[in-house]
Amino acid sequence: MRMTPVEPASIAPAWSNESSSQNGEVLLDSRARKPEDLVRLFSGDIWRYTASQITKREDAEDIVMEVFAAAFSDFAKIQRATDQRVWLLAVARKKVADSLRKKYRRAERPFNDQDEKAGLPMFSEIQMATRGALEQLPENQREALVLKYINGLSTEEVGLVIRRSLAATNSLLQRARESLREALGPQVLGKSGEAL
Repeated sequence: MRMTPVEPASIAPAWSNESSSQNGEVLLDSRARKPEDLVRLFSGDIWRYTASQITKREDAEDIVMEVFAAAFSDFAKIQRATDQRVWLLAVARKKVADSLRKKYRRAERPFNDQDEKAGLPMFSEIQMATRGALEQLPENQREALVLKYINGLSTEEVGLVIRRSLAATNSLLQRARESLREALGPQVLGKSGEAL
């Protein structure tokens, strides 16, 4: 599975407002009172997660729209959710899995270096090594790391999204960090295990 980089807010989709209202003020309340608030409050989180899992930007945008369409159609259910962000990320996780399943079922031409050069900006060697190392990890470890470190979820929230207990989530994250260190190897990591 190929992962796309997390894009800075300046090149994120136009509909992604990163938790700010239309007139630029930061929203202090993190609960949506009406469906439109969901997009303002959570589009950045949903976009970061989806874009980290889906290679093509257009496909990632479609999935984000599907997530919000599902939330809009069942807004009463999301209002009852303890944490709306976690509820939306769980829906995004399912939609991403569905998309990847469909992708593998379709016969598509193989990915080649020309595709990569045309569609992705240049990255540093460390970023490319990290992306490659993440791709080598088992899916559950990669997903936990993305939710924790790219989406900024707490360990408890990661557990809610992936439907595991806190202890199991902590264990998974520990194994994932160790696997990532091993995959990166001494070329990227210093002797202390920290990035150079």
